[in-house]
Amino acid sequence: TGMHPQTNKEVKRLPTEDAPLSILIFKIYNEVHLGRFLYGRVYSGIVKEGEKIYNFTRNCYERILKIYEVHANKFHEIKMAKAGDIIGITGLKNTFTGDTLAQYDSPILFEKISFPEPVVSMAVEPKRKSEFEKVYTSLKKLTEEDPTIRLKVDSETGQTIISGMGELH
Repeated sequence: TGMHPQTNKEVKRLPTEDAPLSILIFKIYNEVHLGRFLYGRVYSGIVKEGEKIYNFTRNCYERILKIYEVHANKFHEIKMAKAGDIIGITGLKNTFTGDTLAQYDSPILFEKISFPEPVVSMAVEPKRKSEFEKVYTSLKKLTEEDPTIRLKVDSETGQTIISGMGELH
């Protein structure tokens, strides 16, 4: 069950292969060999490799480059997945944790995943100014992988501030 993005009315989707496609992205991981890797659950329908799909959370089209069946740290490329499958996806550039993907002509928006607010903040600086861009890019990737980590630049001090759930985080 989800909501229609424009009317906010409830939309029911049967968890079957013949229902319109709908996927919820629940994790992002920057995999060494595959790059930006998204974990998702196919709630209804069938998704195929190379398919163009609509992200109703961000209002944009995305193309699924490859689909993977995931077993621990092993990835097996597959050509399609069906309702009930948990899959890995590559090729999506503007999709993030909690986003709903579906067929454009069958809109649905699943409930957003809520994350707790960070409780600890710390300033982060590279050893050399020339490394700032690399450090910032790496920290930005961390925030994509873990939505409980926040990153901002303090407008008064110019410091890069990272916030998380604790010092260990």
